[in-house]
Amino acid sequence: MKKVVISLVMVTVVVITAFIFIDVESPEVNIKVTSQQDTNVDESSTKDTFEYFLSGLGEANLPDIKKHFEQFTQEQNRTREANLELFSRYIKYREALQNLDVQNLRKLDLASLKQLDRQLLDLQEQFFTLEERKVLFSEEAQYRHIALRQLELQQLAQGEQDYNNLWQQEVDSLPEDLQRSYKNAALLGQLQESNALEGQDRYLQQQQLVGSEAANRLEALQLKRAEFQENFDHYSSQRKKILEDNSLDFEARIQAIKGLRNEMFSPNQQRRVIALESMYDQSQ
Repeated sequence: MKKVVISLVMVTVVVITAFIFIDVESPEVNIKVTSQQDTNVDESSTKDTFEYFLSGLGEANLPDIKKHFEQFTQEQNRTREANLELFSRYIKYREALQNLDVQNLRKLDLASLKQLDRQLLDLQEQFFTLEERKVLFSEEAQYRHIALRQLELQQLAQGEQDYNNLWQQEVDSLPEDLQRSYKNAALLGQLQESNALEGQDRYLQQQQLVGSEAANRLEALQLKRAEFQENFDHYSSQRKKILEDNSLDFEARIQAIKGLRNEMFSPNQQRRVIALESMYDQSQ
């Protein structure tokens, strides 16, 4: 049960994580902020494209972010009015997420998680049509509902073997495309659980799940993550000192933090750093 709940919480927290609008001086007219200059616009999906531009908040204000997106749609010969209007509603939806009652999430029980899922669906229905919801949230909702179903079956099962049988019956009853999604979700959950192991134990578990080649790539990624976390912890400590420095005015603090960020992280990493900063500041 624990690993299913953790997977569901991770999916849900990503969905409801709010972003902070910081009104800073706008950069030169460009569709990208400074930390995005060496990156390509994420066009994996409509939602990914929206999130790419919104990740620039903190370096540009919201009106400029909208201008960046509008210019992008024009350059791509897209239907500007439709895309810009949908983007504006997506921003309002993201703002509304901040008003969701997430206190019950701490209970980590099925009823609370189902209630939160219902709140998300209701909120999406307020802002988007059925077709728009399919485009923006279908994959996100699918993985969330897979985790909920796993949790339901674990509560019904009399033991691990009984749960495995019930889960296999559940998967076998689905269309082939959904079977793949369920199996992928289960594999992701197992990989997440293996990350809690140390060194050789983690590698051997991941090797068993995905094979030697993929396990080697995961191990390299784990080392990169550890290095990034160490740098980020040091950066956060220095950033806190800057924020608490009463000799600096607001603009000076922003510029000092920006300089520190540029010094310690690559342009590609800075998007992640800014997002983590916003999450941390929101939690305080």
